[in-house]
Amino acid sequence: MRRTWFEAHSEYLKGLKPCPCCGYPLMTGERSFEWCSLCCWEDDGQDDYNADEELGGPNADLSLTEARKNFELTLCAFRPDDPKIESLAICRPVHLPWKRRLVALYDRLITVDSAAEADIIWEKVESCWEEFRNRV
Repeated sequence: MRRTWFEAHSEYLKGLKPCPCCGYPLMTGERSFEWCSLCCWEDDGQDDYNADEELGGPNADLSLTEARKNFELTLCAFRPDDPKIESLAICRPVHLPWKRRLVALYDRLITVDSAAEADIIWEKVESCWEEFRNRV
């Protein structure tokens, strides 16, 4: 649902595209093999039409459907027991409170009525990301 909203309201996204997995506007392109800095899904071109398939490649044995479910539970595309999580700082459980604050900010974008409101939220998003970069 949030991905659909972000796709329909690109005027509030500063040129970013929603991630196929978490749905938040964190990608600079589509199908660009770019990692989402929030959920750690790599955009390898998988989308709704083949979301249930396990394509291998950068997302290993995860289907997009499973990655989306994982994100809703743990704020990370990967399974909680996946060894990759330790190498992906943002997916470590210690960062969950910070990620929840960031997700709440992105969710507030869905409620904006103007570009000015969106700009205020984007400033808070940038501040939150800066806080994370200073932590790791």
